[in-house]
Amino acid sequence: MKRVLLLLCVIGCSSKPEEKKLDKLGITITVPGNWKQKEHNASITLASGLDGVILRAEDEPIKTIDDAKARLIQGYKLRSEKTLPNGAFAFDYDIDYGTAAKPMVLRHIEVLLPTAKGHVSCKLQLQASQDPGPIEKACASMKPI
Repeated sequence: MKRVLLLLCVIGCSSKPEEKKLDKLGITITVPGNWKQKEHNASITLASGLDGVILRAEDEPIKTIDDAKARLIQGYKLRSEKTLPNGAFAFDYDIDYGTAAKPMVLRHIEVLLPTAKGHVSCKLQLQASQDPGPIEKACASMKPI
């Protein structure tokens, strides 16, 4: 019984939401506590296993959902789009990376948050059976500092 409780505590405690302040990008974001931060050249990843997000600051300003849509990867097929209460623009879309004979459609979640210096992109390309919920929730939590 003690082992089961300990295991539940480790699993439950490690995913408690945690707000991270990312000065380099000029935002805060709330992610599960077990997501680790790694800096790359121009981006920051927060992830654990398959779940996680890639964050990148861009100089180009975005003011409307159409401005944001123009920043998405070419060839996307939109599933949904919406403006979030924090002023960010959220997109759920598919991209076909395959060929006519062998399609390979992958789902993407991307949120673009306008900032004083341009915008911050929060995104992830999902695996076929991956739940988009944690990615959508994390990206939607972005706030400018």
